Amino acid sequence: MFEVFGAMFVIVFIIIGVGICILVFCVPVILAWSRYLKEKNPPERVRRIGNIACCCWLGFFLALIPITFCGIVGYNMLERQLISAASAGDTKTVERILRIGIDVDAAGEGSYSPLMLAAEGGHTDTVKVVLRYHPYVNKAGSHGDTALKLAQQHDHQDTIQVLKDAGAQ
Repeated sequence: MFEVFGAMFVIVFIIIGVGICILVFCVPVILAWSRYLKEKNPPERVRRIGNIACCCWLGFFLALIPITFCGIVGYNMLERQLISAASAGDTKTVERILRIGIDVDAAGEGSYSPLMLAAEGGHTDTVKVVLRYHPYVNKAGSHGDTALKLAQQHDHQDTIQVLKDAGAQ
């Protein structure tokens, strides 16, 4: 749950940061240039303001590097949470994470996708939720197991039927 709000926090933080930078750095530069156009000889002052604005923008873009890194780390945490929730049959968490846009075919240990893990556990409702996001139904894990094969191994008849209706072979 924290990771979902963490990803949203990073996005909101970036939007607010860009807005503040525009207000703090662009407005003074625009005002300085408008004064420069009215005056006859202030190039030194305008050049200093321009240099300060360039340094500020450079600092802003350098600050985006750790923010982007946090977003990437947050994305990987969401993939792991999706794998865990699918394995546990936590349908609400799976739905919430997939709605954000995390890859529905994200692979966990043994290259098992959320669909495979939900099918292996016999979590039919979770399988239905995952199927709404159009995963590759016949994807095989590192041992050659598909979601249908895992459901058949554990004799989860409802899950087997749902997977066959979705085109699993």
